[in-house]
Amino acid sequence: MSGSTTTISTAHDLDQRANAHKRVQQDPSLGVAQQPQTEKKDDRPLFYCKVRSVATVITLLSTLYVEKGITVYVTVMPVSLRFTITKDKNLRARVYLKLPSFTQYVMRNETSKYTFAVNLGILLQCLQVFGVGLPPTMQGTTSGRPWQQYSSNDTPQHASLEMTYAAVGGPLHLKITDEATGAVTECNIRTLDISNEDEGLYDTLNFKSCPVIAKIVLPSAFLRDTLAAADGLAGATTFTLTVRPDTSAAAATATSGSSSTTTPQQPLVSVSAQGTAGRISYDLPTVGRGGVFTTFECTKAATVSYPLALIKACARAMARSENSMLRVNERGTLALHHMVPPIGIEPTANQAAQRKDNGGEDKSNWIEFVVAACEIE
Repeated sequence: MSGSTTTISTAHDLDQRANAHKRVQQDPSLGVAQQPQTEKKDDRPLFYCKVRSVATVITLLSTLYVEKGITVYVTVMPVSLRFTITKDKNLRARVYLKLPSFTQYVMRNETSKYTFAVNLGILLQCLQVFGVGLPPTMQGTTSGRPWQQYSSNDTPQHASLEMTYAAVGGPLHLKITDEATGAVTECNIRTLDISNEDEGLYDTLNFKSCPVIAKIVLPSAFLRDTLAAADGLAGATTFTLTVRPDTSAAAATATSGSSSTTTPQQPLVSVSAQGTAGRISYDLPTVGRGGVFTTFECTKAATVSYPLALIKACARAMARSENSMLRVNERGTLALHHMVPPIGIEPTANQAAQRKDNGGEDKSNWIEFVVAACEIE
């Protein structure tokens, strides 16, 4: 009988202990440590942006389409969205889409940057989903002058663009909205993740590794006409640039008060093209009366040759560019920058004055080309 009593008492005690354990779990005030809760997952995308006019993006990215199947590396940074392509380790081109072009620009982590790669041809085709004609290079048309073949006037300026990069290795999501009709198109483009440590694999041209010996700023229209003339030479394959230091001021100081006659200075900048039909050469007017340069700096004379096909690829950006800057380093590498204002954004009077004073760095996007020299003297 006692054994039976002992068994019942033990079961009762176990029930009491179980109930007490439940009360401890439900009441935090009892001072018992609680189980750590799982952190809530951050579902925000790594990057999201909205551009008021898809025409701006189409105009800029079409200048990078130098060959079929080319890959563009997209780098999301706190101050701009950068697109980079390379060709045969002799050409690197970059587009910088600056913050004023966006109506929204959000990064999950504003102290970091993200890089991924997509097929540029597919990206351009998706952006032009509303039936806009492709740039001539994408249509297989390579003849003629590329800077005169494509204009952003053919793009739908009333269409907005939203881009979302949700996670590393995930697709690039595009949403294009025709604000006039309300039509919406969405598509996903497969991406390839490129870590920050691997960026040097596609950045094969390091212009800053050598001192700059020449810097020239001039209107893009004048440079466009000069390249068009060089391209007009039959069979032309090489473009040659010659720069010389400006010694006129030093010569005038040395001969002041003297009756001696100074020898006329050679042109500061000369360009030429060599082809099967012969050679054509132009001397660019210098600073001053009749000059076209707003800035000219040169510390060392040099004559550098480049493949004309690569120079023509650089010239494609001049259809919308206002000003251009040329720089040459000691290795002969050419850096060519084009300033392109955002489409649909008219600067105020103060902004226009600021653009004139600081070289157009208020709202304008930049297109940068770096070309390796094939010969230097």
